[in-house]
Amino acid sequence: MRKFLLASLFILFATPLVAQAVIFEDHFDNNIVADGWAHNYSPWMLWHFDEANSFYEVTDFGSTFGGTNEENALVRGFAPVSGAFVFESDFNWKDNYWVPLGFSHLRYSLNLSAGSTDIVSIELTDLDYSHGGDFSISAGGATTVIATAMPATGNASISVTRDALNVIHYSITLNGILYSGSLGSDATAIDSAELLIIHSSQGGPGRDMLAETYTDFVRLSDGGGSTPTLTISNAVAGQTMDIDVTYASASSRVGLGYSLAGGGPTQTSYGVVPLTPPFNMYPMRNSDANGNVSWQQAIPSAAVGVSAWFVAYDFSTQLFTNGVAIVIQ
Repeated sequence: MRKFLLASLFILFATPLVAQAVIFEDHFDNNIVADGWAHNYSPWMLWHFDEANSFYEVTDFGSTFGGTNEENALVRGFAPVSGAFVFESDFNWKDNYWVPLGFSHLRYSLNLSAGSTDIVSIELTDLDYSHGGDFSISAGGATTVIATAMPATGNASISVTRDALNVIHYSITLNGILYSGSLGSDATAIDSAELLIIHSSQGGPGRDMLAETYTDFVRLSDGGGSTPTLTISNAVAGQTMDIDVTYASASSRVGLGYSLAGGGPTQTSYGVVPLTPPFNMYPMRNSDANGNVSWQQAIPSAAVGVSAWFVAYDFSTQLFTNGVAIVIQ
């Protein structure tokens, strides 16, 4: 019976987010300047860039000057956004040519900023063809390196959210592997986005530094309607507790797990979860056509004071919900 002694008056992670409104979205199927971007780059460097096949394609054909950094930046401003948001993107990279170990070749970063200060920064640092590099995310005063020794060719699908408590969460599928977790808290209003691609020619004069990136789309939304959200109510001894997931995919399989041991974080095959082993699972359920699914749990009268930690998972989008910590009243 103890594994069902679950409850909640104190939500220590994210609270439910409000309906979502798209602030800006670009699938790179039109002119980048017409779409609202300012485009900054050096005309003396050997860049090729274009919107083609619904990607923003950037290729560096190299430089004959060793030790230079070539920057190609898209910057877009918008009205300040406070509170909850969802930021999503998808990009590919391809690095064909060898660069000496320890010399940075390709750096790709995607930032949300307030003025000149980055609020969220997602960065791929591709050190060289043989070693690879690091993939990291920074927010709320914290930086997490979620993968190292990146391959020369790959794909990243990104979802970063700031919840109603201003905590920043990430869910990143990197070369088919899901990484998710939470970083610090930051309530700063954001007002700009930047896509920055840096290719260095530190390999020395005469090297052909061919490298390519393909940005599929970027989207910023106000609120949290596009990410699955977990809420728990009526966690009272002797009553029935309600567990609800909203904003899941329509007709998707949804899993619900919990722990009585703590709130993690723990690395699993699905990503990082805010649970401490051992885990327990509720029966899988399918969401309805609106992406909603619920469980009910009878709470024994003797369960007052028991703590538990919950998280749910949308199998269609491969996204975790926010974690919820509860104490039975």
